[in-house]
Amino acid sequence: MSEWKSSFDDQETWIFNTAYYLFGKKGPNVASYSSWWSRLDELAKCVGLSTGQAVRLVFADAVVHIEGTDLWYWMRFLGQTAPSEQQMVKMLVPNIAAAWRGHRKTWTLQEARDAYNCPDSSWGPDSYGEPPKPGQPTPGVFVWRNSWGEAAQDADNMLQPQTPSDSAAAEKLVDAPDLDFDALLHRGVSANVACFLRRLEGRDSSLDKPASNVATSQSFGVLLEYSGADLQFLARHPLTAPDSIGALPGTCVTMLGGPKGISAGVVDTIRQTFKDHGIPLLEIALGEEQQMA
Repeated sequence: MSEWKSSFDDQETWIFNTAYYLFGKKGPNVASYSSWWSRLDELAKCVGLSTGQAVRLVFADAVVHIEGTDLWYWMRFLGQTAPSEQQMVKMLVPNIAAAWRGHRKTWTLQEARDAYNCPDSSWGPDSYGEPPKPGQPTPGVFVWRNSWGEAAQDADNMLQPQTPSDSAAAEKLVDAPDLDFDALLHRGVSANVACFLRRLEGRDSSLDKPASNVATSQSFGVLLEYSGADLQFLARHPLTAPDSIGALPGTCVTMLGGPKGISAGVVDTIRQTFKDHGIPLLEIALGEEQQMA
């Protein structure tokens, strides 16, 4: 039997770890020496198994975004190529710490190499001190905080120190007296999802406009959820009409729960955010144990 033939140009995996906040009031809620905090250890395993496709680790207040080949070339440059749990945690934590300090630009691969090779610096991924210059030092990894809001243009990786207004927004997001815990959580998740749906919309708008008899959406989401539709495997490649009416989208975003799954309220938030952005969302069930990351 021949192998499955994918027709998607891009595939992303979004893992919702929204039972946890990535940042507290005094610093990140994760550390290399305590990788079980906020279940970063479990998520790091997923990054190591991602085979280079885009992965987004969605926390209640932030998203850790891994895309492209820079991370893997950086690990090869360091001679640390095993994608183990601790290895991936070591790659992620420096950028999480940098995001806490307000840095919104990820270093390029060349910038990281130059900093590592600089004779006047002892910096490296195993260093405990801050990097020698501003930015998120691990190439290919970008940490976005939803308290940054619209000001954080992550698509351009703009480097802007955290401003007083950003800090005030973060405090409002965490301490708003008029919202209960669930409402705050759902607002944060909605901001996370909306930020990266806008990236998809930007990618879609850069493509050639389809003919009028072809579906206009270039992206769609697949939510793995217990209440979703059961699947039957019918073919080794997607089925399309001979005249190409209803052509397949180019980007597939697969979403699943982290170690604690996705709560019902967060599922509703995901549905509404996709609806607000006009991006189709399919809900499917793989089985009782197959839904989790």
